[in-house]
Amino acid sequence: MKKIVIFLTYLYPNRDDFFKILDLLDKSNIFGVEIGLPDENAYLDGDTIKDINKKILKRGFSLEEFEKDLKYIYSKYNFKTILMGYKSSIDKLNLNKLKNYYHGIIVVDKTGYDKQIPLISKENSESINLEEYSNSLFAYVMSGSGKTGSFDKLPDEYIKSIENIKSRSNLECFVGFGIKNKEDVEQVIENGADGAIIGSSFLKKTTNFEDLKEYVNNLF
Repeated sequence: MKKIVIFLTYLYPNRDDFFKILDLLDKSNIFGVEIGLPDENAYLDGDTIKDINKKILKRGFSLEEFEKDLKYIYSKYNFKTILMGYKSSIDKLNLNKLKNYYHGIIVVDKTGYDKQIPLISKENSESINLEEYSNSLFAYVMSGSGKTGSFDKLPDEYIKSIENIKSRSNLECFVGFGIKNKEDVEQVIENGADGAIIGSSFLKKTTNFEDLKEYVNNLF
């Protein structure tokens, strides 16, 4: 079974469909779901995720609502619950208090959080202190330089990054950015990755649930 992580923004497209999609992913035996925390300044993300963030923030949600949902997701589903966000949104939601209800957290612009998953690029793959992440769920390896959803073709910068990480640690390497389909997943695994992360391409399918089911089925 391929290890695939799917990115889905919290409460997108709406509350009912968000949990309907989580049900679908759980039934597919997906490895993990990366739940994006909406942020007003998601500078690493492309237009797809930025636009979704704006919609969710405009609609709004409470800290109590998020805490209840996170505990529910962690207890109900078999996939790994992974949170992703920026320091401002993470601190606002007081996630350190909720660390028993997720398996890993990706923080774009800050280090030092419990259960943090390192974000690896070609620029830091040789210099990052991997001892700080020895118990991490995996290392998130960026396929290339750019924003989410901005790649027409899957870059290959990640290959060298994976070599650097695996030469210095036992961390599994999951490649994200530019992964669109089954072929991309298989390609990164053939090139040394342990898993793949799909974001923008998945989000674009969420407007039609039947298309989404077919898309997920075709990943395996």
